Amino acid sequence: KYKMLMLFRRNISTSRNLLKKGKNSNIDKSLVPVIVEEDLEEKFIKGWGPGGQSVNKTVNAVFLRHVPTGIWVKCHEHRSLDQNRKTARKLLITRMDDELNGEDSVSSQERRLASGRRQQKREKTRLKYEKK
Repeated sequence: KYKMLMLFRRNISTSRNLLKKGKNSNIDKSLVPVIVEEDLEEKFIKGWGPGGQSVNKTVNAVFLRHVPTGIWVKCHEHRSLDQNRKTARKLLITRMDDELNGEDSVSSQERRLASGRRQQKREKTRLKYEKK
């Protein structure tokens, strides 16, 4: 009985993930640039911001530059250097996508979809109160 319950829970969580993916099915991710490690210049620099001496003395911030395009990113969101490296790569991909693809970038497509949803919601609310 317990195995059946666990199997049922697993199927529910899998179906939820599929539904989440289906919601963004209108977004074209085929134009997202791929980063080659040889094209990157990576430097580790001292941190900044609140946290005092322990943050300002440690080298846990990342400066990442894509040499062919000249696009660069600084990242110091976490205390861990490894997490900052991963986050910097994600930020670099996003920034490169915005620079190279413009209106076809993933972030602008998401903004367009969100504004369309907001407009539909406003229209629905307006029609609801017009009837009264």
